[in-house]
Amino acid sequence: MRNILPKRSSTGAWIAITGNSRLGERTGSVPYTPDRKSPRPDRRKDLLSKPIPRIVWITESPKHTMLSYGRVVSRLGTCLGVICTLSSLPVVSQGLARPVKSIFGVYGQATAGHDSVRLTEKANDRIGVNLKLYFSNGHTCQLNQDGKWSEDHVEVVAAGLDANRPCRLNLFFENGRVLLKDEGSLCAPVYCGTRGKLDQASLPKFTPNRK
Repeated sequence: MRNILPKRSSTGAWIAITGNSRLGERTGSVPYTPDRKSPRPDRRKDLLSKPIPRIVWITESPKHTMLSYGRVVSRLGTCLGVICTLSSLPVVSQGLARPVKSIFGVYGQATAGHDSVRLTEKANDRIGVNLKLYFSNGHTCQLNQDGKWSEDHVEVVAAGLDANRPCRLNLFFENGRVLLKDEGSLCAPVYCGTRGKLDQASLPKFTPNRK
């Protein structure tokens, strides 16, 4: 067992004396006392000579320091660049799995002698397409086939002049209108007269109040 026994020296400074009761030995630890021959060192010079510690801000623990302003701006710029790059990439599948109900109905005029495209919802996800377009000299285009929804449009595949090259008619919908696209112009020779065509034909959706 070691005891610490404070004791005042002849110069007035306190001396910490430790002793061992078992061995009966004592050792002394005397603090600095002023000496006339050796002047007290100037602590101000020691402080100036030591490097000033750098101050860092800490968040949750000293191991994780906050990023400097420059690094934050740099990383923010990198993140924005990645977002812009991703947004510029083409979207592979931005269409719907099923068509919206609003595409069904009549486009153009349902009365005889007027261009019309009628879309009806059928079983097994089939979409009925019945169209008739009028051209000069009594030429018309007529097609009545079932199609299917493909991403963002209705796709109709029908017989063509060549069995290896079928007719592919796509119907797109935007701003209340239907737009026909005859891929390769393989549908018109079969379903249209000499002056008729299907590609780029566009009709507004019929509403009872529209004249």
